[in-house]
Amino acid sequence: MSSTSVPLLIRPLLARFQRRRPIRAGSLVVTLYGDAIAPRGGSLWLGSLNRLVEPMGLEPGLVRTALSRLVSDGWFERNRVGQNSYYRLSSHSAAEFIEAGRHIYAGKDAQWNGRLELEILTDPDPRTRQSLRDNLARQGYGQLAPNVMVRPATQQRRRPREASNLQMVRETLRITATADDPAEARRLAEACWRFDQLGLAYRSLLDDLGGLASAPQSLARLDDAQAFQVRLLLIHEWRRVVLHDPRLPRALMPVDWPGAEARDAVRKIYWAVSPGCERWLDACAVNERGGLPPASKAAARRFSARH
Repeated sequence: MSSTSVPLLIRPLLARFQRRRPIRAGSLVVTLYGDAIAPRGGSLWLGSLNRLVEPMGLEPGLVRTALSRLVSDGWFERNRVGQNSYYRLSSHSAAEFIEAGRHIYAGKDAQWNGRLELEILTDPDPRTRQSLRDNLARQGYGQLAPNVMVRPATQQRRRPREASNLQMVRETLRITATADDPAEARRLAEACWRFDQLGLAYRSLLDDLGGLASAPQSLARLDDAQAFQVRLLLIHEWRRVVLHDPRLPRALMPVDWPGAEARDAVRKIYWAVSPGCERWLDACAVNERGGLPPASKAAARRFSARH
């Protein structure tokens, strides 16, 4: 698609995606499935996939190569019916995207009770400790010291069965503590998580979304194909940033933190273009049984407090 045929509103998002070299077709396909296809049955005909991603500059040969790798790596499964191929996320990758989706589509920040969870790594094997650090980081912990990981104990993370503030868990020693001084708690967070690069990424995304977020009437005038293009590129770029965010309570973040503003902009754009996006999927996306079923109820709760 030539740049002159792309509406001005869409160009910053499309340019943001296309200026990365090489273009990672597989990553965009995973975003498409997680955002648009998984909530609507999970399976999609290859011909439909090609039609959906062609405006982003992905040619059929590039898509086939990406899908072949995704299948080989266990991310996707292929089902052949006659001459047609249909693809869906594997059960493993679908579960991973559901977990990631809680982060991608989360609403407001969790309430913080002022308490912290510290995990002290006690295993003598360095490789085991590294594995534990990686696992705890995926759970939202930051690294305070080589063998000490910490995260805020939000209301959602409280464990009712815990009766004491000191206990052994696997190869770690868990301690809970209270942060009495908000300024000290913020300095602790800054020591454990790298906010500088993440903050720059949020501000860069806000710059590219500025025209979209401030122009709801223009978004409403996009045709259905363009609405789909906006939502796909929006979530793809948002996912690249937000999955690096530990999603700490607001009280622990820098005073001028842009994450909440970015999430609000993404939420507004997402729901402004979603009706047209879903109509485009109705019009041109099919699976083994024909047209895709309606989106799940869970998809309707994205970016809400209930997600």
